[in-house]
Amino acid sequence: IPSIIYLSKIYKNVDEGLMYVLGLKLKEIEKEWREWYGDYYSGTFVDSPVPDPGLLLEQTKRKRRSVIQDVRVSPDNRYIAWVTYDRGKRIIRLYDTESEKEKRVFAREPRYDQKPDNTYPVIAWHPGGDILTFINEEKGRLKIYFYRISTGDMDERNLLYFDKVLSFDYAPSGNRIVMSAVKDGLTDIYIHTLASGTNQQVTRDVPDDLYPRYIKGEPGRIIFSSNRQNDTLAVAYDPNVGLSSLFNLFSYDPENGDGILTRLEGNRFTNKTKPLGETNRTFTFLANENGTINRFRATFDSAIAYIDTTTHYRYFIDSEPLSNYNRNIETHDANPGGKVARVLFEDNSYKLYYGEPADATVRADEIITSSFR
Repeated sequence: IPSIIYLSKIYKNVDEGLMYVLGLKLKEIEKEWREWYGDYYSGTFVDSPVPDPGLLLEQTKRKRRSVIQDVRVSPDNRYIAWVTYDRGKRIIRLYDTESEKEKRVFAREPRYDQKPDNTYPVIAWHPGGDILTFINEEKGRLKIYFYRISTGDMDERNLLYFDKVLSFDYAPSGNRIVMSAVKDGLTDIYIHTLASGTNQQVTRDVPDDLYPRYIKGEPGRIIFSSNRQNDTLAVAYDPNVGLSSLFNLFSYDPENGDGILTRLEGNRFTNKTKPLGETNRTFTFLANENGTINRFRATFDSAIAYIDTTTHYRYFIDSEPLSNYNRNIETHDANPGGKVARVLFEDNSYKLYYGEPADATVRADEIITSSFR
């Protein structure tokens, strides 16, 4: 490498430096590099089983830079809502599993040949199952919409204070939502009361707190993914706090307000994102434990860490795989006892599937560690 750099500087040409040292031009090296890594990664899942993904609800067109960004299943498992971006146009579609009919409930922005902001809108279901709520950015301002399934009516209001909302979820009572939002350059967790429009800030620090969800069966407690190293919520903002290179899962009860997060420890070298709180003891999430992003279910447990004047516990999770796909799961959603909706990227297009039982499991000996790991 030093010889290549030195000769490229002398000849004032990268190709000449590579040709003198390696005997190959840059285009030839790039071609061999692509072939080698293509063979290295393509053979990873040759013998791995490919389970039936279920009903294909939508598939984006390959040449259109279309993206399926988010999907949510209604609490009664009847409706599936998802967000599609088609060259800048934001569309929300709704599928009825009983009538097997699909309709478009929301569309904004024209199609144009520029890089779109495909982070909006973000969607969530009201616990009652009749209201689909979504947040969209329009003319530099945030708006929150409430779409009633039974009547087709839509209400909207301005959502103030925040610069950006990345995701949100309803509390079991239906009167509050927990959000991962950006304010003053910080991505933190907030609880927004719908009736009064007030906000309670749960975290305020440099680490990114993403994908918050309320845990079913334990009102008030949330679970989210974060790249923080410290389990204690700092009272004062510290710009020099350390960050982890991986995202882990944390749970917290804002109503308790003790400022201590519960770190859900598992595989220390795995990214864990997009948790779904099924019960107060179990939840599902996405992780790249074998090199590709698949679904996992975890059981929450604790053990005694040490005893001084009182007993201190450490909390950990025991996880099992729920899927074994040879492509990353981009996003997912499911309810206990229902079926899973998930988005896969395959053959240069995004595909939305629905139909696999939420409690389906995969044997550990079937999981193949890919070359991506």
